Amino acid sequence: MAHVLHLVKNPADAAALEVIRAQAADPSMQVSVVLMHDAARLAERLPGRVYRLRDDHRDLPDSIGPDTIGPAELLDLVFAADSVVTW
Repeated sequence: MAHVLHLVKNPADAAALEVIRAQAADPSMQVSVVLMHDAARLAERLPGRVYRLRDDHRDLPDSIGPDTIGPAELLDLVFAADSVVTW
């Protein structure tokens, strides 16, 4: 199974969200998404495994939960993926 990692910085990027949804609908693909910077505030639910990158310089809602990752975990995800797409 191919593993695609999407790094999303712009929460208003409709093309990114459309591609992520299309790839997640493909049963032969594993999709992971990291919401970075302003995208961490995205209220819309995305398919796949979604993480929020911790940014010690910004306040994030308390509801972030256990799927908040730091730089080390992000690096692990990058090396574990077959391909990485930045938006």
